[in-house]
Parts: sequence; structure tokens; C-alpha cells
Amino acid sequence: MQKTRIYRQIEDERDALISFLQRYVSIPSVNPERAAPGEAGDESRCQEWLASALRDFGTFSSVDVWESAPRRPNIAATLRGSGGGAALMFNGHTDTVEVTLDQRADWTGDPWSGAVSGGRLYGRGATDMKAGNAAFLWAAKVVAESGAPLARDVLLTVNVAEETAEAAVGPESVLARGYAAPVIVNAEPTNLRICPATMGWFFFRLSVAGKSLHPAGRYACIYPRAEPGPPAGVDAINKMRKLMDALTDLEQDWGLYQQHPLMPPGGMNLCPVYLRGAVTAPPCRSHASRSTPSSSVRLSAAGRSSARSRPRSMASPSATPGCGSIRRESRFP
Repeated sequence: MQKTRIYRQIEDERDALISFLQRYVSIPSVNPERAAPGEAGDESRCQEWLASALRDFGTFSSVDVWESAPRRPNIAATLRGSGGGAALMFNGHTDTVEVTLDQRADWTGDPWSGAVSGGRLYGRGATDMKAGNAAFLWAAKVVAESGAPLARDVLLTVNVAEETAEAAVGPESVLARGYAAPVIVNAEPTNLRICPATMGWFFFRLSVAGKSLHPAGRYACIYPRAEPGPPAGVDAINKMRKLMDALTDLEQDWGLYQQHPLMPPGGMNLCPVYLRGAVTAPPCRSHASRSTPSSSVRLSAAGRSSARSRPRSMASPSATPGCGSIRRESRFP
């Protein structure tokens, strides 16, 4: 009977829940590492509002807010049980990807409106994943208001930095803060399917050195020379290509020999690659993005690299060996 009353109360509060989600969506929370040109990436204002709203519910034993990086707050709310520590944790993220200029041009209305039309709520982050967060936060609120006894604690955590896979700033910070449970339910969208397994991910950096060369001397990069001394130029692009080919071969091998009964094979994605060169840039560089399940890895030759949670174009000024005074840009789909 108590479960039936909880379900009925959630349905009775449908309009209030939707209004809560609309307000949540209406506060932009673009991951600062994913902000589009002219767009201010900021997770803090939305997280501050959310923490205040959870406190206003008056149902949680505690609402903890902390920053593991400046202006990047994480939240943990607790429903206290009768003892024995936490038995269950719900988790989600507030940060969203950017709204690109092309997307903004095609968008009907304001991308942050949270407007409801035809039984759907629209806005950046509505699906990924503020709706999921709102669902478990509201459900916990109703359970607490019902007076249903909890044998152990229930944790509700909402972190930032997911869209760029900055685990230390987001989910790992939650664990380091002491919030953990034997069972974790993540509210990412799954078309209402229960997913008992998910792909793992890993990150790595590769740095490939190159040496710039005038285009007229390209032959000195690729053919043997009689004169002694170091190579006149080193083609970092070709070297990077070998690494990308090796990763593609690895993905195919994993698809054949590393299959999981609950997960389809595959999971690496070769992201867009931009190669740019200028005679004025001293180092030779090549940039690429490689995504692994739920993440991507930037590969750079003689440059910095970083991990991203979604495939993302990279177009920073760099020099391609052998490019000389000619500027070129190539894109690989």
C-alpha cells in the first residue's frame, strides 16, 4: 500500500516535477571545456540553484556541496536510514555539451527554454541528463515525505565534468568525498531500458615528434640520403597515421576476441582530424581524436593531448612537417 501511495503522490505532483525540470534546463550548464565560440561555459550557477532547491525540499538529511576545481561544484544529498551506511546511490551529471552555431540556427526557439510541446520538454541537456536527475531527486523527495522507513542510507549525487570525462573533477571526486554504495544507479537516457552492464573506458596520451622542412626538401624525409647526419625533416603526420591505423586494427581484434555477452563489439571511434601547417610555427604537430567506449582520446604529435567524453573536433594552430609556406587543411570523416 505504501508503494502505491508513493506512486500516486508522484503522479499528483506531475506538474510541479515538470516545472522543476523546466527551471533546471533553463539554467545553462555547458561544460567550460566544451563551450562554443562566444558561449560562456559554466556549471556552477546551475549546480548552485540545484543545491538550493534540494535544501528547500526540506526532506534530505544533508545536502553537501564542494568544488574539486574552481567553480565546478558537485552535490551529494543523503536520505538517512536506520543505520549500516549507504545501500544505494543514484548518480547523474549537470554539465551539458555546447550549442553549436549550426544547432542554434536550426533550433526552434531558445535552446534553454525548457518549453513543453506535444508531450515533450525541449532544451539542451533535457535528455542528457537533467530529466534523469530530476526523476531520481523527485522520487527520493516523495519517498522521504511518505515517511517510509529506510533500513540504510540512500545517496543522491550530481556531479560536473562528465562531458569531458574529467573523472577527477566529477565522479572520482564524489567517491573521494566518501560517497559510495554497493549499488549505483546512473540515470543516463536508455530509452527506458534497464542496462545492467556498460562499456568501460580508459585514457592515454601519445606525443609524436616531428621536424619542419621546406616543401622542396620533402624527399629528404622519405628517401635514404648518402650524406651523413640526422634527417632533414620528420613527418609527424605519417607517424601519427601509423598509430591511428594500429588503434583501428586493435578495435577489430577486440571485436572478434574480446566480446561481452551484454555489449556489442566495437566502441572506438576515429574522430575528425585537422592538420594545419605554417612555416612560422617551429614544431611539427599532428592532432587526432580517438574515442574509446564512453570517451575519446586526443592524440597529438609534438603537442599536448587530452581526453574528451565525446568525439570533438580539434583545430589548434600547428605546423605539419614538410609543409613550408603552404597552408593546408585536411579533414577525415
